[in-house]
Amino acid sequence: MRKCTMCHTKKALSEFWKLSGDRGLRSWCIGCCKLWKAQHKSPSDTPGTLSRFKTATWARINGRTVNGSCPQTRSLSAAAYIRKGVRLEMTKADFFSWCDRNAAAFYELVTRGETPSIDRRESRGHYAVDNLRLLSWRENGRLGGVANGRRLRKPIVATDGPGAIIHRFPSAKEAQRNGFNQGAICNCARGGKHSYKGLFWKFEGNAP
Repeated sequence: MRKCTMCHTKKALSEFWKLSGDRGLRSWCIGCCKLWKAQHKSPSDTPGTLSRFKTATWARINGRTVNGSCPQTRSLSAAAYIRKGVRLEMTKADFFSWCDRNAAAFYELVTRGETPSIDRRESRGHYAVDNLRLLSWRENGRLGGVANGRRLRKPIVATDGPGAIIHRFPSAKEAQRNGFNQGAICNCARGGKHSYKGLFWKFEGNAP
Protein backbone atom coordinates (compact mmCIF):
# COMPACT_ATOMS: atom_id res chain seq x y z
CA MET A 1 0.00 0.00 0.00
CA ARG A 2 1.07 3.59 -0.59
CA LYS A 3 -0.39 6.92 0.51
CA CYS A 4 -1.10 9.51 -2.17
CA THR A 5 0.32 12.88 -1.13
CA MET A 6 -2.47 14.64 -3.04
CA CYS A 7 -5.68 12.97 -1.79
CA HIS A 8 -4.01 11.46 1.30
CA THR A 9 -5.62 8.08 0.60
CA LYS A 10 -3.82 4.74 0.95
CA LYS A 11 -4.01 2.81 -2.30
CA ALA A 12 -2.49 -0.29 -3.90
CA LEU A 13 0.88 0.16 -5.61
CA SER A 14 -0.79 -0.57 -8.94
CA GLU A 15 -2.70 2.74 -8.49
CA PHE A 16 0.54 4.72 -8.94
CA TRP A 17 2.48 5.36 -12.13
CA LYS A 18 6.16 4.49 -12.26
CA LEU A 19 8.79 7.21 -12.58
CA SER A 20 11.21 6.91 -15.48
CA GLY A 21 14.60 5.35 -14.94
CA ASP A 22 13.54 2.93 -12.20
CA ARG A 23 13.19 5.79 -9.72
CA GLY A 24 10.21 4.26 -8.01
CA LEU A 25 6.58 5.40 -8.03
CA ARG A 26 4.98 8.82 -8.31
CA SER A 27 3.83 10.38 -5.07
CA TRP A 28 0.38 11.11 -6.54
CA CYS A 29 -2.01 8.30 -7.46
CA ILE A 30 -3.12 7.83 -11.07
CA GLY A 31 -6.53 9.33 -10.37
CA CYS A 32 -5.05 12.54 -8.93
CA CYS A 33 -2.56 12.81 -11.80
CA LYS A 34 -5.37 12.58 -14.38
CA LEU A 35 -7.49 15.09 -12.48
CA TRP A 36 -4.64 17.62 -12.31
CA LYS A 37 -3.89 17.15 -16.03
CA ALA A 38 -7.55 17.72 -16.95
CA GLN A 39 -7.76 20.88 -14.83
CA HIS A 40 -4.53 22.35 -16.22
CA LYS A 41 -4.87 21.30 -19.86
CA SER A 42 -4.38 24.09 -22.40
CA PRO A 43 -7.69 25.03 -24.07
CA SER A 44 -6.08 24.53 -27.48
CA ASP A 45 -5.45 20.87 -26.61
CA THR A 46 -9.06 20.12 -25.75
CA PRO A 47 -11.22 18.50 -28.46
CA GLY A 48 -14.11 20.74 -29.42
CA THR A 49 -12.32 24.02 -28.73
CA LEU A 50 -12.32 26.86 -31.22
CA SER A 51 -8.54 26.87 -31.69
CA ARG A 52 -8.51 23.24 -32.74
CA PHE A 53 -11.54 23.75 -34.99
CA LYS A 54 -9.97 26.71 -36.82
CA THR A 55 -6.76 24.85 -37.60
CA ALA A 56 -8.44 21.62 -38.73
CA THR A 57 -11.10 23.36 -40.82
CA TRP A 58 -8.60 25.64 -42.55
CA ALA A 59 -6.58 22.59 -43.58
CA ARG A 60 -9.74 20.87 -44.84
CA ILE A 61 -10.74 23.90 -46.91
CA ASN A 62 -7.27 24.05 -48.46
CA GLY A 63 -7.61 20.39 -49.40
CA ARG A 64 -10.87 20.84 -51.30
CA THR A 65 -10.20 24.03 -53.30
CA VAL A 66 -8.46 24.31 -56.67
CA ASN A 67 -6.15 27.08 -55.47
CA GLY A 68 -5.69 25.77 -51.92
CA SER A 69 -2.23 25.09 -50.52
CA CYS A 70 -2.71 21.30 -50.62
CA PRO A 71 -5.52 20.10 -52.95
CA GLN A 72 -6.38 16.50 -51.99
CA THR A 73 -7.11 15.11 -55.43
CA ARG A 74 -6.87 11.52 -54.17
CA SER A 75 -9.62 12.10 -51.63
CA LEU A 76 -12.97 11.30 -53.25
CA SER A 77 -14.88 13.87 -51.20
CA ALA A 78 -12.29 16.64 -51.73
CA ALA A 79 -11.91 15.80 -55.43
CA ALA A 80 -15.65 16.40 -55.93
CA TYR A 81 -15.18 20.02 -54.79
CA ILE A 82 -12.08 20.45 -56.93
CA ARG A 83 -13.84 19.16 -60.06
CA LYS A 84 -16.53 21.79 -59.50
CA GLY A 85 -13.84 24.48 -59.47
CA VAL A 86 -14.47 25.59 -55.87
CA ARG A 87 -11.93 28.26 -54.92
CA LEU A 88 -10.47 29.66 -51.72
CA GLU A 89 -11.22 33.39 -51.68
CA MET A 90 -10.11 34.41 -48.18
CA THR A 91 -6.87 34.47 -46.23
CA LYS A 92 -6.11 32.41 -43.15
CA ALA A 93 -6.32 35.58 -41.04
CA ASP A 94 -9.75 36.38 -42.53
CA PHE A 95 -11.05 32.90 -41.71
CA PHE A 96 -9.66 32.84 -38.17
CA SER A 97 -11.15 36.27 -37.51
CA TRP A 98 -14.53 35.07 -38.80
CA CYS A 99 -14.36 32.08 -36.44
CA ASP A 100 -13.57 34.34 -33.49
CA ARG A 101 -16.58 36.52 -34.28
CA ASN A 102 -18.77 33.41 -34.27
CA ALA A 103 -17.27 31.91 -31.10
CA ALA A 104 -20.55 32.17 -29.16
CA ALA A 105 -22.42 30.14 -31.79
CA PHE A 106 -19.55 27.62 -31.91
CA TYR A 107 -19.60 26.94 -28.18
CA GLU A 108 -23.39 26.81 -28.14
CA LEU A 109 -23.22 23.89 -30.58
CA VAL A 110 -20.52 22.19 -28.50
CA THR A 111 -22.59 22.62 -25.33
CA ARG A 112 -25.55 20.95 -27.05
CA GLY A 113 -23.32 17.99 -27.90
CA GLU A 114 -23.17 18.86 -31.60
CA THR A 115 -20.09 18.89 -33.82
CA PRO A 116 -19.62 22.34 -35.42
CA SER A 117 -18.92 22.53 -39.14
CA ILE A 118 -18.52 25.14 -41.86
CA ASP A 119 -21.04 25.38 -44.67
CA ARG A 120 -21.16 27.59 -47.77
CA ARG A 121 -24.39 29.59 -47.83
CA GLU A 122 -24.47 29.36 -51.61
CA SER A 123 -23.42 25.83 -52.51
CA ARG A 124 -22.29 26.95 -55.97
CA GLY A 125 -20.16 29.71 -54.49
CA HIS A 126 -16.62 29.64 -53.20
CA TYR A 127 -15.05 29.61 -49.75
CA ALA A 128 -15.25 33.31 -48.88
CA VAL A 129 -16.02 35.01 -45.57
CA ASP A 130 -19.35 36.37 -46.81
CA ASN A 131 -20.39 32.89 -48.01
CA LEU A 132 -19.77 31.02 -44.74
CA ARG A 133 -22.08 29.96 -41.95
CA LEU A 134 -21.64 27.77 -38.89
CA LEU A 135 -23.86 24.69 -38.61
CA SER A 136 -23.85 21.42 -36.76
CA TRP A 137 -22.30 18.57 -38.72
CA ARG A 138 -25.68 16.80 -38.67
CA GLU A 139 -27.57 19.82 -40.06
CA ASN A 140 -24.89 20.41 -42.67
CA GLY A 141 -25.27 16.84 -43.88
CA ARG A 142 -29.05 17.14 -43.97
CA LEU A 143 -28.91 20.31 -46.05
CA GLY A 144 -26.53 18.60 -48.45
CA GLY A 145 -29.48 16.52 -49.64
CA VAL A 146 -31.98 19.35 -49.85
CA ALA A 147 -32.63 21.69 -52.76
CA ASN A 148 -35.44 24.15 -53.36
CA GLY A 149 -37.09 23.24 -50.08
CA ARG A 150 -37.43 19.49 -50.66
CA ARG A 151 -35.13 16.52 -50.11
CA LEU A 152 -33.55 15.12 -53.22
CA ARG A 153 -34.11 11.41 -53.85
CA LYS A 154 -32.23 10.60 -57.02
CA PRO A 155 -33.15 7.26 -58.59
CA ILE A 156 -30.04 5.23 -59.25
CA VAL A 157 -29.34 2.33 -61.61
CA ALA A 158 -26.60 -0.28 -61.89
CA THR A 159 -25.61 -1.52 -65.34
CA ASP A 160 -23.36 -4.33 -66.55
CA GLY A 161 -21.22 -2.04 -68.73
CA PRO A 162 -22.82 -2.47 -72.17
CA GLY A 163 -25.92 -0.77 -70.78
CA ALA A 164 -28.24 -3.50 -69.55
CA ILE A 165 -29.82 -2.39 -66.26
CA ILE A 166 -29.24 -4.95 -63.49
CA HIS A 167 -30.65 -2.98 -60.55
CA ARG A 168 -32.83 0.11 -60.19
CA PHE A 169 -33.40 1.83 -56.81
CA PRO A 170 -35.33 5.01 -55.92
CA SER A 171 -32.24 6.28 -54.06
CA ALA A 172 -28.74 5.25 -53.00
CA LYS A 173 -30.05 4.90 -49.45
CA GLU A 174 -32.59 2.34 -50.64
CA ALA A 175 -29.78 0.48 -52.40
CA GLN A 176 -27.93 0.32 -49.08
CA ARG A 177 -30.98 -1.31 -47.49
CA ASN A 178 -30.56 -4.02 -50.12
CA GLY A 179 -26.98 -4.85 -49.21
CA PHE A 180 -24.97 -2.24 -51.14
CA ASN A 181 -22.74 0.51 -49.74
CA GLN A 182 -24.38 3.93 -50.17
CA GLY A 183 -21.08 5.85 -50.14
CA ALA A 184 -19.47 3.61 -52.76
CA ILE A 185 -22.52 3.88 -55.01
CA CYS A 186 -22.57 7.69 -54.80
CA ASN A 187 -18.83 7.88 -55.51
CA CYS A 188 -19.38 5.88 -58.69
CA ALA A 189 -22.38 7.95 -59.75
CA ARG A 190 -20.40 11.18 -59.26
CA GLY A 191 -17.38 9.87 -61.14
CA GLY A 192 -15.13 9.28 -58.15
CA LYS A 193 -14.92 5.51 -58.76
CA HIS A 194 -15.15 3.48 -61.96
CA SER A 195 -17.30 0.63 -60.65
CA TYR A 196 -18.51 -1.05 -57.48
CA LYS A 197 -19.11 -4.79 -57.05
CA GLY A 198 -18.53 -5.24 -60.78
CA LEU A 199 -21.36 -2.88 -61.71
CA PHE A 200 -21.49 0.64 -63.12
CA TRP A 201 -23.69 2.95 -61.05
CA LYS A 202 -25.35 6.10 -62.43
CA PHE A 203 -28.08 8.45 -61.35
CA GLU A 204 -30.98 7.48 -63.58
CA GLY A 205 -31.04 10.71 -65.55
CA ASN A 206 -27.36 10.22 -66.41
CA ALA A 207 -27.62 6.54 -67.30
CA PRO A 208 -26.86 5.55 -70.91
